[in-house]
Amino acid sequence: MTSKQSSSQLFSPQVRQVLTNLSSKIFWQEPSYSHMDDDLPGNEIVTNLPLQMSMYYNVFFFPFWLTSEAIMLNIKYQYLDDTYKVLLIAILLIFSAIEIIRLYLGYVGNLHEKVPEIAGFLLFTILPQLPLLLLLLLNDSMIIMPVDRAVNIILLVLYLFQMVSGYFTVKAMVRQQTTKLHLQQFVDLEQIPAQGDNYDVYANPNVSPVRRNTIRA
Repeated sequence: MTSKQSSSQLFSPQVRQVLTNLSSKIFWQEPSYSHMDDDLPGNEIVTNLPLQMSMYYNVFFFPFWLTSEAIMLNIKYQYLDDTYKVLLIAILLIFSAIEIIRLYLGYVGNLHEKVPEIAGFLLFTILPQLPLLLLLLLNDSMIIMPVDRAVNIILLVLYLFQMVSGYFTVKAMVRQQTTKLHLQQFVDLEQIPAQGDNYDVYANPNVSPVRRNTIRA
């Protein structure tokens, strides 16, 4: 119970709505509809197993990556320019903090099928993690050592895979929630009461606008 509340409070309602609308516009779908019966069709599981496996490996690989980068930085620190000394330390700190948040959002979004969280996971992967990783991998002024190159290439492969699989995961989640919305409209039509029960329909705040509009017609 506590974990569900903490995950839902990570984003404010305004931020969650922005991420949901952004995902809907990118994948050409409508916003989600969450008030559904569990026994309705279209409730198939859309959690992406390959994406979850890649994040699982990412969680265990990240401490090894951070340790390797810290050791390499300590070895080459005296040979770096003052600018790159500050830049490398800042990159490692920012990268590590965002990586923890990114993986958490990925886990919550994929396992609980939450569009805002998985969209945030993708956004953090694209910006700033991917540019920072490419900077560590391609900027020779930072004195790239063989261990640096090896661990950064492995992390880059994980990122590219997560971007592709995450894209299709968000698309599947938005499509499924849109299907639920349309199915709920049909359920509302089937549950329209008799003419004598119209007062209860208008008085009940949980009745969807589809039922009210149909009775009004």
